[in-house]
Amino acid sequence: MSPGTWKTPEHLTPDQHQQALDHLFSLVLEFLDVRNSPRELSRMYTRYEAMYAHIWG
Repeated sequence: MSPGTWKTPEHLTPDQHQQALDHLFSLVLEFLDVRNSPRELSRMYTRYEAMYAHIWG
């Protein structure tokens, strides 16, 4: 899926839509688990930046 296609979810199958929702909620729960720990929060942001570095250029 290209970076901009999330804005038009109608191309997703019901299974893909559910997977996207599950992933979103897992990320929210991860954030809630680490938000009060500066060290863990920093690690999460570092992983996020590394994961999307190829998209952002």
